[in-house]
Amino acid sequence: MDTYCITAANHNNPNDNRASEFYVRKQTKNDKGEIAWRRLGKKTLNEVAQFLAQGDKVLSGTAKKTGEDTYEITPGYPIELELRIAKNDKNFKITDLPTF
Repeated sequence: MDTYCITAANHNNPNDNRASEFYVRKQTKNDKGEIAWRRLGKKTLNEVAQFLAQGDKVLSGTAKKTGEDTYEITPGYPIELELRIAKNDKNFKITDLPTF
Protein backbone atom coordinates (compact mmCIF):
# COMPACT_ATOMS: atom_id res chain seq x y z
CA MET A 1 0.00 0.00 0.00
CA ASP A 2 1.11 3.53 -0.78
CA THR A 3 0.62 6.77 1.12
CA TYR A 4 -0.52 9.98 -0.52
CA CYS A 5 -0.94 13.51 0.82
CA ILE A 6 -3.35 16.18 -0.42
CA THR A 7 -1.90 19.66 0.15
CA ALA A 8 -4.24 21.86 -1.94
CA ALA A 9 -7.70 21.77 -3.51
CA ASN A 10 -9.46 23.62 -6.32
CA HIS A 11 -13.15 24.46 -6.14
CA ASN A 12 -14.12 24.75 -9.80
CA ASN A 13 -17.92 24.69 -9.48
CA PRO A 14 -19.27 28.17 -8.73
CA ASN A 15 -22.57 26.64 -7.54
CA ASP A 16 -21.17 24.82 -4.49
CA ASN A 17 -18.11 24.63 -2.25
CA ARG A 18 -17.09 21.02 -2.94
CA ALA A 19 -13.49 20.51 -4.03
CA SER A 20 -13.11 19.01 -7.49
CA GLU A 21 -9.34 18.80 -7.99
CA PHE A 22 -6.60 17.99 -5.53
CA TYR A 23 -2.84 18.55 -5.47
CA VAL A 24 -1.39 15.18 -4.49
CA ARG A 25 2.04 13.99 -3.40
CA LYS A 26 3.14 10.36 -2.98
CA GLN A 27 5.32 9.24 -0.09
CA THR A 28 8.63 7.73 -1.21
CA LYS A 29 12.12 7.31 0.19
CA ASN A 30 15.11 9.28 -1.05
CA ASP A 31 18.62 7.93 -1.64
CA LYS A 32 19.37 8.21 2.10
CA GLY A 33 16.27 6.18 3.02
CA GLU A 34 14.48 9.26 4.37
CA ILE A 35 10.81 9.96 3.70
CA ALA A 36 10.27 12.20 0.69
CA TRP A 37 7.10 13.39 -1.03
CA ARG A 38 7.08 13.10 -4.83
CA ARG A 39 4.74 15.54 -6.56
CA LEU A 40 2.02 13.87 -8.61
CA GLY A 41 0.21 17.13 -9.29
CA LYS A 42 -3.47 17.62 -9.99
CA LYS A 43 -5.76 14.63 -9.42
CA THR A 44 -9.53 14.39 -9.73
CA LEU A 45 -11.88 13.19 -7.02
CA ASN A 46 -12.22 9.90 -8.94
CA GLU A 47 -8.46 9.41 -8.96
CA VAL A 48 -8.22 10.04 -5.20
CA ALA A 49 -11.16 7.67 -4.66
CA GLN A 50 -9.28 5.01 -6.65
CA PHE A 51 -6.29 5.30 -4.29
CA LEU A 52 -8.62 4.67 -1.34
CA ALA A 53 -10.44 1.82 -3.11
CA GLN A 54 -7.07 0.10 -3.69
CA GLY A 55 -6.39 0.27 0.05
CA ASP A 56 -3.88 3.11 -0.12
CA LYS A 57 -3.71 5.74 2.62
CA VAL A 58 -4.59 9.32 1.68
CA LEU A 59 -3.82 12.09 4.16
CA SER A 60 -4.55 15.78 4.35
CA GLY A 61 -1.52 17.99 4.84
CA THR A 62 0.30 21.24 4.31
CA ALA A 63 3.15 22.19 2.00
CA LYS A 64 5.50 24.95 3.20
CA LYS A 65 7.87 26.34 0.59
CA THR A 66 11.47 26.03 1.81
CA GLY A 67 13.40 26.86 -1.36
CA GLU A 68 13.00 27.65 -5.01
CA ASP A 69 11.60 24.20 -5.79
CA THR A 70 11.47 22.49 -2.38
CA TYR A 71 8.69 22.08 0.15
CA GLU A 72 8.34 20.78 3.67
CA ILE A 73 5.30 18.50 3.80
CA THR A 74 3.45 18.09 7.09
CA PRO A 75 0.95 15.22 6.87
CA GLY A 76 -2.35 15.62 8.66
CA TYR A 77 -5.36 13.39 9.17
CA PRO A 78 -6.65 10.61 6.90
CA ILE A 79 -9.06 11.38 4.07
CA GLU A 80 -12.22 9.31 3.77
CA LEU A 81 -15.07 9.15 1.28
CA GLU A 82 -18.70 9.43 2.18
CA LEU A 83 -21.82 8.54 0.21
CA ARG A 84 -24.76 10.86 0.57
CA ILE A 85 -27.97 11.63 -1.23
CA ALA A 86 -27.65 14.60 -3.58
CA LYS A 87 -29.48 17.73 -2.51
CA ASN A 88 -29.56 16.44 1.10
CA ASP A 89 -32.93 14.77 0.47
CA LYS A 90 -34.58 14.05 3.82
CA ASN A 91 -37.06 11.53 2.40
CA PHE A 92 -34.50 8.94 1.32
CA LYS A 93 -31.59 9.16 3.77
CA ILE A 94 -28.93 6.46 3.37
CA THR A 95 -28.96 5.91 7.13
CA ASP A 96 -32.66 5.03 6.93
CA LEU A 97 -32.37 2.47 4.10
CA PRO A 98 -33.24 -1.11 5.12
CA THR A 99 -30.54 -3.74 5.52
CA PHE A 100 -30.34 -6.68 3.10
